[in-house]
Order: sequence, then structure tokens, then C-alpha cells
Amino acid sequence: SVSRRNRYYNKSNIIGERFESKNYGIFEVIDYNNGLCKVKFINTGYETTSNKHNIIIGAVKDKLAPSVHGVGITGMLPSRIDGVLVPQYQLWSSILQRCYCPKYHKTQPSYIGCTVSENFKKYEFFHNWCNDQIGFGKEGWQLDKDLLGGESHSYHEDHCVFIPQDINVILHSNSKSRGSFALGVSIERSGGFRATVNNWGESKFLGCFDTEAEAFLAYKEAKEMYVREVAEFYKSQIDLRVYEFLVNYRIGDI
Repeated sequence: SVSRRNRYYNKSNIIGERFESKNYGIFEVIDYNNGLCKVKFINTGYETTSNKHNIIIGAVKDKLAPSVHGVGITGMLPSRIDGVLVPQYQLWSSILQRCYCPKYHKTQPSYIGCTVSENFKKYEFFHNWCNDQIGFGKEGWQLDKDLLGGESHSYHEDHCVFIPQDINVILHSNSKSRGSFALGVSIERSGGFRATVNNWGESKFLGCFDTEAEAFLAYKEAKEMYVREVAEFYKSQIDLRVYEFLVNYRIGDI
């Protein structure tokens, strides 16, 4: 049974008694020494120490409980150093927010249905995984879950990878906003079809063509060539899997 809090303000030995924390379930006092209580949470087995006052009011945290957006386990690694959020923790919590926060989904509905792997739900695993990844911590580099996973809806350690913004941009087409024509194609006011491609952040005119198919073919060839150019530029900096994906990148038919 769970003990009543006020009952133990004047009791020095509360070993064996159970209390309810504010947010982490039931814990049991397993030792008491010089004003400090050692407790064990029933659900996870996590053990920690706290003073008797916090024990009684339930102000004890279970670091093995899924407390971040209902799924994330912080574990023993600190989330802040000198008051500043650790970069790995900041990235980890933002991923969990994208996948599991209903409030976030109201403004970013494209993330509804996205998940993280069981390993990524553990901050310690994610922290160590980041440290082993090529590109982590580089300015302007971003974590991508789709490139190696085939537009996966899951953040998984096997296919998440850090890539420069240049690569992230070229592999995400504006298919939803391109209008009724094929990628890279627009109608010319004077007639015919105009083909353009974005290279290194600038729009490059490829010419005007009699048919949409011809304009698209010009775009396709130019875009694939540009992607290979980017691959060679970043070859020595990126994950080998990313390089191989880029050099083999192909755009589907119209």
C-alpha cells in the first residue's frame, strides 16, 4: 500500500514504505542514512536517493520512465551542461516532439504517423549514436530519415544520416507546388515548354521545347548530373552510403 505523506514528517526510519511520485508512479524506500533515502521505482527498477521531504511530497524523478513526450527515456546522461542544453538532447527531444506531440501536429500535420525506433527512444543510445555519425555537429548539416530509408516514416538508427543542407534541398522536390506540369517544366507565354533546374541555389534556364516530355527530359538529365556533381564535391565529407545513393540517383519518368 502507498503511505500517506504527512504521516512520516517525524519518522526517521521509513524503510519499506511506498510513496507515489507526482509524475512517475510508485516507489519504495529501500534504505535510509543520515537524512537521505534510497528509493526504488516499482515500474522500472530505477534507484536514486533523495531527502525525506521530497520523498514525502513525491518530488522524485524516475530517469528510466518514458517521460519525454510519453515515450522518451532520459536515462543517466545529463540533458544540460552548465545550464545549456546538450546538442544531442536538443535534437533527440525535437525528434520526439515531431513524432509524438499532438500540439506540434496541429501546425505540422506531415509528421502525423511518424515514429522513432525503440533504441532512439533512449536518450543515452541516441547520444552515443550521434557521436559515431559522420557530419554530426557540423554547421548547416541536418539529420535525414528519408534518404536511405526510402521516404520512411520512422527515425531509425539504420537509415538516419547527417547530410549538408545542399544535399537535403536537392533531394526534396516541390512536387506539391509544381502545378500541373512535370518537375522542372513550366509553360511559356509565347508557346512551348520551359525547362529549368536549381543548381547550387540558383535557377538555371535549360531552354524552351515543343513538348512537355522534351522539357522534362532536359530537366531530368541536368538534375541527375547536378546531383552527381554534388556527390563528388562532398565525397570526402559524407557517409559512404550517402555518396553511393547520390551517384546512383535517378529521376523517374514523366
